[in-house]
Amino acid sequence: MLWSRFIAGLVGASSVAHVIVLIVFMGGLALGSWVFGQKADHVASPGKLYAMLELAVGLYAMALPWLLKGAAIPYLALARSHYPDDLGTVAALRFLLAMVLLLPPTVLMGGTLPAAVRMLAGQQGLRHTVARLYFLNSLGAALGASLAAFILLPSLGMVGASLLSAGLNITAAVVAWAWSHRAGEALAQVDEQALEAKEPPFPARTAHAALAVICLSGFAGLGLEVAWIRLLAMMLGSTAQAFAVMLSAFILGIALGSAWVARTKAPIAEKDPLLLLSYLLCAGALALAATLPLYEHAVFLFTHLSSSLPRDDYGFVLYQGVTFGVCMGLMLLPTIALGAAFPVATRATLRGAKSMGKGVGLTYAVNTLGTITGAPVAAILMPALGLHGLFVFELLVLLVAAKAALWGRAEKVRAPAWATWGVTALALAGTYALGAFRYQIIAAGVYRSDSKPPDSFDEFVQALEQETPLYVADGFDATVTVGQNQTDITLRVNGKADASAPGDMSTQALLGHIPMVLKPDAKKVLVVGLGSGVTSGAVLQYPDTEVDTVELLPEVVVAAAEFFGKYNEGALEHPRMRLTIDDAKTFLRLSPQRYDVIISEPSNPWMAGIATLFTTDFYQDVEAALAPNGLFVQWCHTYETSDELVALVARTLMSRFPYVYAFEPGDYDVAFVASRTPLAPDYAAMNARFSTPVKASLARAGAPVDLPGLLARQMLSPVSMRSLAGAGPLNTNGKPILEFKAPIGFFKRTNARQVGLMDERKSGNGRQLLVSALGTEGRAAVSRTVRRPELASQLRTAANTLEMEIALGNQPSSTLRKVVKMLTAANTLDSDSLSPAPAYDKAIALARQLVSMPGGTAEDSALLADTLRRASQHAEAARMYQRALAQSNSNDPRGQWFVEWAQSLAAQGDLYGASHALAAAVGSGASESALTQGRAALGLALAHGVPVALQPSTQAP
Repeated sequence: MLWSRFIAGLVGASSVAHVIVLIVFMGGLALGSWVFGQKADHVASPGKLYAMLELAVGLYAMALPWLLKGAAIPYLALARSHYPDDLGTVAALRFLLAMVLLLPPTVLMGGTLPAAVRMLAGQQGLRHTVARLYFLNSLGAALGASLAAFILLPSLGMVGASLLSAGLNITAAVVAWAWSHRAGEALAQVDEQALEAKEPPFPARTAHAALAVICLSGFAGLGLEVAWIRLLAMMLGSTAQAFAVMLSAFILGIALGSAWVARTKAPIAEKDPLLLLSYLLCAGALALAATLPLYEHAVFLFTHLSSSLPRDDYGFVLYQGVTFGVCMGLMLLPTIALGAAFPVATRATLRGAKSMGKGVGLTYAVNTLGTITGAPVAAILMPALGLHGLFVFELLVLLVAAKAALWGRAEKVRAPAWATWGVTALALAGTYALGAFRYQIIAAGVYRSDSKPPDSFDEFVQALEQETPLYVADGFDATVTVGQNQTDITLRVNGKADASAPGDMSTQALLGHIPMVLKPDAKKVLVVGLGSGVTSGAVLQYPDTEVDTVELLPEVVVAAAEFFGKYNEGALEHPRMRLTIDDAKTFLRLSPQRYDVIISEPSNPWMAGIATLFTTDFYQDVEAALAPNGLFVQWCHTYETSDELVALVARTLMSRFPYVYAFEPGDYDVAFVASRTPLAPDYAAMNARFSTPVKASLARAGAPVDLPGLLARQMLSPVSMRSLAGAGPLNTNGKPILEFKAPIGFFKRTNARQVGLMDERKSGNGRQLLVSALGTEGRAAVSRTVRRPELASQLRTAANTLEMEIALGNQPSSTLRKVVKMLTAANTLDSDSLSPAPAYDKAIALARQLVSMPGGTAEDSALLADTLRRASQHAEAARMYQRALAQSNSNDPRGQWFVEWAQSLAAQGDLYGASHALAAAVGSGASESALTQGRAALGLALAHGVPVALQPSTQAP
């Protein structure tokens, strides 16, 4: 785990890099087990050989961080000369680097198992020895994965954890050497005749069949691990701790399977290991088939259990326990079968006591070769088969392996084996007939909810199926989905919402517009993370600007092009847009380009691997890629996090960029605009940036369409930023604090408040803000802007209250009606810099809920009609005014409603209906000013060429 992180920090986090590291790592283990397995049969003291191997691994682990630094220099120099035009050569260089750094220690590690078996098997027997050692090794691996994620990496960092691991290797070497030296000849000499009498060798046919079976078992095992971790990450979350828990649960199941083999006294384990292998693999396939229909129910169970936990540090520990329990419940039986297969197969390959080490080494090597191919093949097949199809495929592999075990037996196949195989085949057919997973449930990201779910599974499913799935792609690296509900289209990666429209439009667009206005001469821009493509599309609205966008997942590109095209200004088809599929760290390190603006818009740092884009190492690469006086924009969130973590991000960023300006692109989002020198704003040039396309883009995003409004989004100046950041540690690749603390903040569901409390717009002393240079106009823009978050919060509160009232079947109180009326009033939505499109959508949703509830009044209908009219939904607005008038009584403002109805009809072109509505307004006592507005609406309809109806319509009063 540690070595993979070290290497990934240099070669990158792309799928190609992952596969390269996996192949080299597992290939080294296979080669080492084969080479040292033969060596162990001929050395005088296998125990001392084991000690020397452990010592060498420990010493190498101590040196690896420094070896990596030395190897980075020639690798980066060569890779930069070929990137991005010759990616094949770059991949070859990555493979060569991984071989140079990983092959020596992994070969040594691969030799430890056969050496240890050769040392102990003479005393305990081969099957029991292999099973016990495999159990202890797997148990240690499961424990190590959890300790690394929860204790070692957060407290010691990469180098410290590596040195501690090296110390454990060296300790094992010392203990093994001392034990071997003390035992002396007792360990060295094996009574071969007694051993062969106890465990007689099997014919070559049996050994060959066992090797084929264990190869297929390794292939299916790692393929299932890939599928399980992908599926469970969507269900339970993609934090570093969650991945460690999933991996630990998988490895623990393997360990328990080995422990069972070590303890069993069943005669079949010695007399007919191939038949036992067939039983085990059939049982594993049957257990897998039985658990697949339970995954959707597991989401429901997990949500119920986790929602009852306290949102504190103690609750976070319990949360990991719940996660572990769900993982074990789903993976336990299949992994026990896989774990038991290896020691049983090793017994079947025994050809004699003299070649015991060779047999163990060969079996382990063949099993490892199966795993080498299993993971890449699973990742390659996943896009074509989908997750459910991949599980079915691995079931088939297990069944083929079970059949291969039967083919290898010399005796005639007995009925029980055929019966087991047949039952499992029927389970396979039944599982396939059930159909694929429902991603509305699996990938809904319900782990983000802390509210109590419905009591029944059917109600739970019904609630989640309110969102219509538009796109599902189980890609090489992640599962990407797009769903649509009544208000938003949402793009999710492994169940985590990463972009939406129109809900996140303001944030996504302003991340592009803010730096482009602050730096009017920007021509070359890099956007890290495509998402919906809105940020890239916003930047492209500025003429003569070239945009490079780096995105890790090709499935995101497809989703952005197909479902977000109308929101991202068609960015993916724009001639000035260049897209690169790679990870951002690799791109920045290897690309020769220099940029005027770099915008980093990753996912939340509590997602595993994302926090590396918030490190000093990444910011150093950004700094190197910026042109002189370039700007860097770092997105950060203040929801599901803490003040400590926001300060950590700010402090880390300011360690490379001393001048940072905090802007508010949307609710609970912050854009840190960073520079190496203070900004020297040219307000005339900045104001000239607001061309017609730019204004249109800002308006579509519900953002301010002028310079004062845009600059009024600034919250903090560099002076306040330094106070916010404070003193403390930095987030680095070597000490990844954020990666392991961010999931805790996410679990607690707290919001960081310090940025808002320090907001210089609210303090009455905004002289250091950029907008202050605009005088009265700037102050007016600030005055409007600071009210926006409060009003948006009130809108959300009112919406939640209404939803609760509806769920309880109650009529909303008069106080709630007044709140909704106030929040949906014209002066709130139009004059207080609320993002128009999202604000109108929310107001319409609120008003519709009021109208649809029992006891809805004329005032409720008129409220909805007024909001619809200002949102330009004139046809529905006219119908609502008509409904309001039908419900009205003498106390209602009929005259005003008739005027507003007339305005809606005029906007549709119904001149006849509008004229009669105005006539009714006169008869209902409308004020002269209101009637003037209504007549003006008719005149505008004609002046702007709106097609009008001059004949009676059904809408006329």
